[in-house]
Amino acid sequence: MQKVRDHDHLTGIYRGAAHSICNLNYQNPRFISIVFHNLSGYDAHLFIKEFGNDSKKINLIPNNEEKYISFSKMMPRVITKKGKGKDIEDKYIVIFTELRFIDSLKFLHSSLDKLTNNLRNDSKLNLKNKFKELIK
Repeated sequence: MQKVRDHDHLTGIYRGAAHSICNLNYQNPRFISIVFHNLSGYDAHLFIKEFGNDSKKINLIPNNEEKYISFSKMMPRVITKKGKGKDIEDKYIVIFTELRFIDSLKFLHSSLDKLTNNLRNDSKLNLKNKFKELIK
């Protein structure tokens, strides 16, 4: 495999060495999944109220008028494309990324406490670093 200089195709910033096939197949993610446990029963209305403050559309999968199975919102990101040379200005590119909010309770119908009790202690390494006093 041939090694090439991998760079971001939007900004031109060098990322490092990569195989040519990997460089050609790389894609920026079009969406980011955000998972909440019991989102539809608790926090969804807070996000939807906030997301409704602009003219951009919110995509909803409703369960009823007040509870949602999932919702998503297109959010703009400004990316700076550095100009090359002292006389060339930087360019600003706006791309949109979809934020997809999903409720894990719809897939794992149990409390987080019961779900984590099913894990072996060696599977809780990340939690141990954040919540040392809670994990025995």
